[in-house]
Amino acid sequence: MEISAIIPCYNGEKYLREAVDSINNQTYPPQEIIIVNDGSTDKSEEIIETLKVSSAIPIRSINQSNHGVSAARNVGIAIAQCDWVAFLDVDDIWLPTMLEQKVKFANKYKFESGLICCNYYVDTINVSSEKHNGSPYAKLAHDRVMSSSEFQSIYLKENFIGTATVMMFSRLEALLVGGFDSFLKHSEEFDFMLRLTCNSNVAVLSEPLALKRHHGENLSNDKELYFYSHYFSCKRNVLYKEKYSRIHFSKEIKKLLQSDLEKFATGYCNQLFEKNKSQGLKAYFKHFSDMKTIIGITNHSVGFLKKIIRTITFNKIKKVV
Repeated sequence: MEISAIIPCYNGEKYLREAVDSINNQTYPPQEIIIVNDGSTDKSEEIIETLKVSSAIPIRSINQSNHGVSAARNVGIAIAQCDWVAFLDVDDIWLPTMLEQKVKFANKYKFESGLICCNYYVDTINVSSEKHNGSPYAKLAHDRVMSSSEFQSIYLKENFIGTATVMMFSRLEALLVGGFDSFLKHSEEFDFMLRLTCNSNVAVLSEPLALKRHHGENLSNDKELYFYSHYFSCKRNVLYKEKYSRIHFSKEIKKLLQSDLEKFATGYCNQLFEKNKSQGLKAYFKHFSDMKTIIGITNHSVGFLKKIIRTITFNKIKKVV
């Protein structure tokens, strides 16, 4: 099994060497490392050139103006020379047996295409920091081959995948679904996984094989962006119809997508209200049109009424003061 390792890089001078070292330390090395330098303004480009000399695995690099991580990943997929691609975000690292364990699983189950993910550590390599700890949904998915609809039904209940760093998948299947949505500023992995798994089998290894690190530069800290991006992805994906699109979801999965759509729409309105009461109330009113289920309508209505009461109460107190 031949694998292209892809690192999207934006201002990654603090992390690049460690990321590339973790690939060079693989017990099953990839055939190539592709680094897509997405308009870095630090010393990333210089570091990449030095790594090309020192790396035991051949490194190819692309320098482009800044278009975001999704665009960088898509460039990596496009120029990859192997049938399988594996991502490593520049601020994360792979543990030494990351690729070996996935290749062993693929060989054991004759997994010729599809998506293989794994458990991982968050911020520190410690049993207590395993991402899948306490997740009943992750355990349902562990160490077996799942059909697309089975995986999606679990994944939509909880996104225990969480990062592109743990993904290894068929390059051809990624191209067939159009890669990552480069217009999304958040949750692009969530959206990509939904589309990729429409036509792919999936496996999730229970062993933690990577370290994901959080820091002040992570976009994941923006809750408003998080809720809106998930809402947008669910809304778009629920509209795909088999008659008109190569990507489509079963009725059962569309019900889950609709449920998530409603939950994230209400969450987005709540986040917006906390920043600007007037805009938040307008958003609540606008997104009533997205509510199609009794639970969604009820939760959105309750949230809306609570915000109106808070606004009225605040205005009264303000007048008294």
